[in-house]
Amino acid sequence: MNRLVILLSAALIVASVNSGFKISNDQVTVIYEGQSCNQVNALFLFQFDGFRLNKIGTLNKTSDSTYQSTLAVSKPQFFYIGTMENNAVPVILGGEDKVVLRGDCNRFRNAQIVASELNKAYQETQNKMREINTEMSNLIRDYRMASNDDAKLEEIVGKFAEIDQQKLNFLETTKKSHPYLGKIIALNTYLSFQHHGKGYQNELDYFASEYFKFVDWKDEDYNYMSWVYESLRAYTDNISQFGFPDDTHKGLIENILKEIPHHTNTYKLALAGVINALQTKKHANFPHFAKKFTEKYNTTDKQSVAIVEQQLAQLASFIVGAVAPDFAQAKPDGAPMKLSELKGKVVLIDFWQVGAVHVAVKIQT
Repeated sequence: MNRLVILLSAALIVASVNSGFKISNDQVTVIYEGQSCNQVNALFLFQFDGFRLNKIGTLNKTSDSTYQSTLAVSKPQFFYIGTMENNAVPVILGGEDKVVLRGDCNRFRNAQIVASELNKAYQETQNKMREINTEMSNLIRDYRMASNDDAKLEEIVGKFAEIDQQKLNFLETTKKSHPYLGKIIALNTYLSFQHHGKGYQNELDYFASEYFKFVDWKDEDYNYMSWVYESLRAYTDNISQFGFPDDTHKGLIENILKEIPHHTNTYKLALAGVINALQTKKHANFPHFAKKFTEKYNTTDKQSVAIVEQQLAQLASFIVGAVAPDFAQAKPDGAPMKLSELKGKVVLIDFWQVGAVHVAVKIQT
């Protein structure tokens, strides 16, 4: 339980690149001032759908080193801008008349946003989140090292309370100064069980109920925010570390997804984040959530469904309880034998290293 307390006490602050697009009557002009751009005829605008970046617009070249486009966006939304999907930078568009980026076309991911108060505030927000995360990581390290020192533990627990308050203050001040950025912080604000867990029998119950306490899943801004994807991926990755029974693990994820309106793009991003985490870990619950995605979006997003179906096929033989891949092996008498010939029987496979002494003895016997 000590390990659970330590890991779940820290809010998982993830550094993600976000994107989104929404038509409106408001205009924003995007300008990129670049170097080494002779061979680059246009830049592109992308949005993230949970599995890939989709091209949705173009910044036309207006001079040897300048690209520009005027877009219809109302409230702030996240976009990618770059030469291609893997050479792009995130930028918030909407709420400002003009956003200017500057950089080198050969190293587009290093481009800087030089004229945008909102994007400047976003960078400051990310820096502050990293700062809080570092403080929490250091505190967790100290907590582990003081496991047998009650006085030290009491002191450290007090510091958890200080960081909790720091998180709350950061959330409230940002919601007032930049409401859109406050919604990102809300996704990443998890307060310690030690100071906010009254009424819960254990930290697991608290974690499952309170991890996204400050998030309003009905808020339309989350439809176009890949922080939703990153946050659900982090949540799923976190609970996958503890070896819970599959049904318990599945229930913890389903309880979060139930809170998100299923008709929204927020739900799609959340489900994609869950799938990514489970696919990476080859978790036994991956097929359940992958099939949930393919059944729901089979007619509306065939490309993403094809990606998930391919992942299912690739992992089919690696999930616990799945059918093992067939293979052939020579028997002691030299005759070939396939694993499939033993279907219905219990098969014990012993992997040997012939150079080991105990293996040589086993072979002789």
